[in-house]
Amino acid sequence: MRSHAASVVRASAMPWPLIAASITMLPRFSTGPWVAAASSRPASCSQFFQSARRALQERMAEEWQVPASRVTIPEIRTRLNGRGEEIRAVFQTADEIAYSGKRFAAPDLQRWRDLVKTQLHTPPRK
Repeated sequence: MRSHAASVVRASAMPWPLIAASITMLPRFSTGPWVAAASSRPASCSQFFQSARRALQERMAEEWQVPASRVTIPEIRTRLNGRGEEIRAVFQTADEIAYSGKRFAAPDLQRWRDLVKTQLHTPPRK
């Protein structure tokens, strides 16, 4: 069973059909017990950021008409001319957590979740 938030996100994300696989990851961004659990378990925190990164990669890849693997921090800087700092921060944090096991408190994860959702719903940058 999907949450209401995931259904809303799924419905509003249809302009970018290639991110459908990442949209199925969005229930991981829901509030409540998962956020609290992710703040105490490094693996869950890493999973959250890897899912967030992948969702943003696929959204930007669709927008730029490139493979998702080409959406990297340098590519974000180049294409967005400094306007993609929030997206870049998600990518950088995902990399840092993958190697360090860093953890975030639940309120911090909630802010990251909100940032990712906002970026996924932002109209394409032309």
